[in-house]
Amino acid sequence: PPGASYDSGLLNFTAPRDLEGPYYVFVVTDPARAWGSGDTGRVFEFGQDDNNNAAAVQPVLIETPPPADLVVSSVTVPASVEVGGEVEITFTIANQSIDPALGRWTDALYLSSDNTWDLNDQLLGKLTHVGDLAGNGSYTATFKTTLPALKDGAWRVLVRPDLYNEVFEGRITYTDTGLNLPPGEANNRTASAATLNVTVPTLTVGAPLATTLATGDVQLYKVSVAAGETLRINLDSSAATGASELYVRYGDIPTGYAFDAAYTDPVAPDQEVLIPTTRAGDYYVLVRA
Repeated sequence: PPGASYDSGLLNFTAPRDLEGPYYVFVVTDPARAWGSGDTGRVFEFGQDDNNNAAAVQPVLIETPPPADLVVSSVTVPASVEVGGEVEITFTIANQSIDPALGRWTDALYLSSDNTWDLNDQLLGKLTHVGDLAGNGSYTATFKTTLPALKDGAWRVLVRPDLYNEVFEGRITYTDTGLNLPPGEANNRTASAATLNVTVPTLTVGAPLATTLATGDVQLYKVSVAAGETLRINLDSSAATGASELYVRYGDIPTGYAFDAAYTDPVAPDQEVLIPTTRAGDYYVLVRA
């Protein structure tokens, strides 16, 4: 009503990263919209929109905390697991500085064919840590997930604490030689000492394999063949309707864009793929329900 007011309550927020010094917090009521009405908000104020913002007289002083140093002190993985099976990983994060790590941050786990992280490593999942970590303190977390479609062989689990750089661990500087990471950021990637032995379920030529697929499920198989053969793979579903997908690739995991042969009927539960002339070795077969 005219002359009335309302109390919007209390806003809790995390101080933005990489800001230091005095900052004013503005409150803008009924802000102008970029799309639609243009210079005015939802309330028509007859040209009196210029007084819709105000800030406190005293600024907020944002201080940079002393740098912490998060490192991965251990990563424990099972000795072996089959594609599609559950894998449990335990890791410990330590703060090896005398200063606390403040707030909340995200730890990420990757599958790597070596012990160095790069863009080709496959993300397993993320865990959010909430709460401060004292200087020289540590915490242990356990992550469980289903192992995704992956080539068989030895893999390492690489843990990256503070994935989004939410914990201050030192300033990043630029030199003539390029970007220099502070010590606290440069040691944020650690691979498991032990390897995870991954196996892929096998298909036998001429022997049907019965399995169960729910909507959205993805399963990976491997079939070994000789050279110069014709390989035909049938997906025979008991469902009357559905949209199954079937991909085949030699020596590597097929995807929806990288394959040697793929299904042809996009809205059918039954699918067939044909490799006219095989190469000696392993073909990977990916099935998606």
